[in-house]
Amino acid sequence: LPAAPFRSQYSKPFMELLEAGFGSHLEMDCLCGLIRGHLERVRRSGSQIPPKLFEVGTHRGAGICHFHEMAPDLEIHSLNVLPGQLAHSPRQMASEIVPRSEIGRYARERGIPYTQHLSDSRTFDWEGLSRSHRFDIVFIDGCHDQFSVMADTLNALRILQPDGMLIWHDYKVIDEPGRQVFGAVNDLD
Repeated sequence: LPAAPFRSQYSKPFMELLEAGFGSHLEMDCLCGLIRGHLERVRRSGSQIPPKLFEVGTHRGAGICHFHEMAPDLEIHSLNVLPGQLAHSPRQMASEIVPRSEIGRYARERGIPYTQHLSDSRTFDWEGLSRSHRFDIVFIDGCHDQFSVMADTLNALRILQPDGMLIWHDYKVIDEPGRQVFGAVNDLD
């Protein structure tokens, strides 16, 4: 798809955070356009509840910083695995793990409010979360092997509002992690 219809100028790029997994200004403009557009529809629906976003894959918190900049009233929740939960994790996931003190560091340093969940997404209590929260947007950027992406997607649907938006990061065919995401998403019925 051409990017132009989705773009919304992202006014405050954090250069070090673009380099921490969000690749380019074009990618951020498109992500910003998708998120802002969806949230405008949510607000026009008359909802008085602040919009909510759930992120799978906190890492150092670059996504949280970007999402907060795009929509400061967004209630953000983020899920990240702890290093000790890696006994049977795919190799790609293990290479991306950061120490507990680094999880969400960028967001904490900037004083951005968010709720941090610490668990492997494969064993996280999705059912419990679904009883207390429904999210307008779920952003999947956790483990990139095909099985994990599929499992994260099916679990995300449990917490997503009926008219919510599901976004997969790294949906591309130019590298192996991206091909895994691409394969999982394309296998959905």
